[in-house]
Amino acid sequence: MSVTADLRNGAKAILDTVPAIVQTYSARPGSIGSTPAAWVDQVRVDLTHDAGTRQWSAEADVLVVCGGFDNEEQQANADTILDAVVDAFSDAPHMAGANTVSEPVRVRSTTVDNGNGIVYAAWIVTIGRFVFAEGR
Repeated sequence: MSVTADLRNGAKAILDTVPAIVQTYSARPGSIGSTPAAWVDQVRVDLTHDAGTRQWSAEADVLVVCGGFDNEEQQANADTILDAVVDAFSDAPHMAGANTVSEPVRVRSTTVDNGNGIVYAAWIVTIGRFVFAEGR
């Protein structure tokens, strides 16, 4: 597999460990069925290399969608799910392999269309400081 695939698959595996999330995807789904749902979205990679080594530095965005909400109770539930996702990634710094390190570095809010014209509140958790070095 490639480094980017390892990063994407590792992040998906971490999402699978969060009990509150009912659907997880390794890439953005065509539509969102049941919520809470989460997926690995954009992956950004920087490369540094010389004649003998290559170092990958990356960030991956994980989208967390808890469904529509319009009151404080549902917002509190969504915040709890978001905390569980951040905790899961914090507890797994080697998610893409023993020779890698990554950690959650940023959380921000957004909205996502469920594929059927309904807009849900969502959060983007950026997993960053991912570093992988290899010989060439």
